[in-house]
Amino acid sequence: MAKAIQSVLDQTFTDWELIVIDDGSTDHTASLVKSFEDERIGYYFKQNEERSAARNFGIEQSKGLFLSFLDDDDYYLSDFLSENQSVIAFENTPICAVLSNEYTLNNGKLVPGKILSKYQNNPVRMLWVMQSSIRPFVIHREILEKEKFDERFKYGEDGHLLIRISLKYPILILDKRLTVYVVHPGSGTQKKFLENIKENATLEMEYIEDLFLQHPEINELITSKEKSDLINHKVYGFASAAMKILDFKLFGELVEKLELKGTLYRVFYYLISLYARLPWYYIQIYFKYNWKR
Repeated sequence: MAKAIQSVLDQTFTDWELIVIDDGSTDHTASLVKSFEDERIGYYFKQNEERSAARNFGIEQSKGLFLSFLDDDDYYLSDFLSENQSVIAFENTPICAVLSNEYTLNNGKLVPGKILSKYQNNPVRMLWVMQSSIRPFVIHREILEKEKFDERFKYGEDGHLLIRISLKYPILILDKRLTVYVVHPGSGTQKKFLENIKENATLEMEYIEDLFLQHPEINELITSKEKSDLINHKVYGFASAAMKILDFKLFGELVEKLELKGTLYRVFYYLISLYARLPWYYIQIYFKYNWKR
C-alpha cells in the first residue's frame, strides 16, 4: 500500500484528494496511511463487504469531479493525473470516462499493455474484448453517481460497470501507459481466488448474463458468438485454476459449461489444452495421496 500512496503523492498534477478505504483489515493500514501526514489523504474504515461496496463507499466520501480507483498493490506513474486532465480539457467532453494504457509488473519485468484501438468507434466491443479492469480509467463523478458498482458481484464487478458506462457515455482513449498492475504470485488475493473458484466462476457467468438481461441494447453491439466466446474464455481460465488445486469434480463441471455457439476452433483449443494437461495433475494427486500413505 505504501507504494500505491506514494505514487499519488508523486503526481505532477497536485490538485487531488486520496480516499483510502480500509475494508475491514486487521493489519496496520490506519497507522501506515497516517504516517504520510498529507491533508489531501483521507482515511475511512468500514466493515468488510467486498470491493464493490468499498468502492461505492469511497465514491460517497469523495469530492472530486473525476475519480479513479487504485488497489493497494498497484501504482500510478507520475503523469497519470496530468495526462488525463490534459485529454479531458482538450476533448472538451464534460461527462465522460478516459481509458489509458498500462503496464503489468510480473516477476520484476514490466510488460506493456495494449489498447485495442481498432474498436475505438465501438467502445462496448473494445471493453468486451479487452476485459479491462477499472484501474486505468478516470471517470466523471456524475457517471459514478448514476452507475455504481453492482454489489451483487464481488468478482467481475469492474467489467459489469465498465460495459454499463460504455453503453451510455463517451469513452476517451489516452494511449499512454500510465498505471502499473502488480502481479504477486502466491499473494493473499490469489489464494482467496483459488479457494473460491466455483463462486467466482458463477459470478462471472452471472454478470455476463445480467448485462444482456438488463441492457438488451447490448445485443446490437455484441453478437451471440462473441458472448459465447467470452464465457468460454472465462470457463477455460477457471477450469485451468481448478486443475491447479486438483479439484477434478469442479474441473468437469466447468468444462461442461463450454458453449459450442462460440468460435469452434477456440472451443477445440480450450478442450485440447485442458485435457492435454490433465494427466500431469492426476500424477500430482497420485503421488500426493501415496506420499501421505
